[in-house]
Amino acid sequence: MSIAVPKHADHNSYGPKVWYQDETFACRDCGNVEVWTAEAQRWWFEVAKGLIYSRAIQCRSCRQAWRAKSGKLSHAARQAKNRPEQP
Repeated sequence: MSIAVPKHADHNSYGPKVWYQDETFACRDCGNVEVWTAEAQRWWFEVAKGLIYSRAIQCRSCRQAWRAKSGKLSHAARQAKNRPEQP
């Protein structure tokens, strides 16, 4: 699956990815092979404004375990926490 590329953060680099493509990677902690989907990449680079040279390194379960142990919140959880209450 490929998705067209628009709005990246300015990273003063040679340029953003021209398209997103599902990428497989091995988790650095447990070694499981997972897929960093094109849609997840689009969110990371365009919505979260992640660094253009970022790569997936942990599977979802290892990342969740790390966050639970370290007390870190995900980007989505931080946004929800900082969002004003709806009437």
